[in-house]
Amino acid sequence: MRSLIAFFLIACGAPAQAAESKAGGKPAVVGMVADVQGDVRWNSPRKGQPDILDDLHEKDSLRVSAGARVALVYFADCTKESVKGKNDVRVGKTHSTVSDIAGVTKSEVSCEPPKTVTDDGTSSVPGALVLMGADDPKKRLEKADKAYREDIAKAPDDLAVLLSYAAFCEGQNRFQDARRLYQDALRLHPESRALKKRVAAMGAAEASSPVP
Repeated sequence: MRSLIAFFLIACGAPAQAAESKAGGKPAVVGMVADVQGDVRWNSPRKGQPDILDDLHEKDSLRVSAGARVALVYFADCTKESVKGKNDVRVGKTHSTVSDIAGVTKSEVSCEPPKTVTDDGTSSVPGALVLMGADDPKKRLEKADKAYREDIAKAPDDLAVLLSYAAFCEGQNRFQDARRLYQDALRLHPESRALKKRVAAMGAAEASSPVP
């Protein structure tokens, strides 16, 4: 089921980040790992096993073993690719090239860019991308929040949606909501070190935030 949010991506966020990455000599972040099940490995140039929230760079490659699965979210158009094994995956700017196309399912999801938009500025959130419209910022945020909640109600175990909504809340300094969402994701993947770090970080941010 498609969970497309009706917002329009404007030219700031992922394209801007790509330009900054080139200027700084670092590979551009084109997406993130949204789910890992079973034996999935970085093939080249990175090594080891990917974790949820890992950045995707163009020309990264992954090897998905038989019976395993990995979900990748591309920030350019908020496309989620679910790749099942046995499959070799090469990351592109907007989509993957795979050895077995029959093992790939694509859908449009709610997603956030590397800098989330708040009422008074921006704050960095690794592996997250906010879609922005041209309407009033407050209305845009309210609309986005409603859309995320509707998506989660439809698919409460969809990690891509949980992580994007968590990053959205984090970008607005809603640390308690973000922590709960990261905890929900962690319950689905209790082995994820990245999720454990995000839960801890949100707990610390919540504790240090002034009480309204």
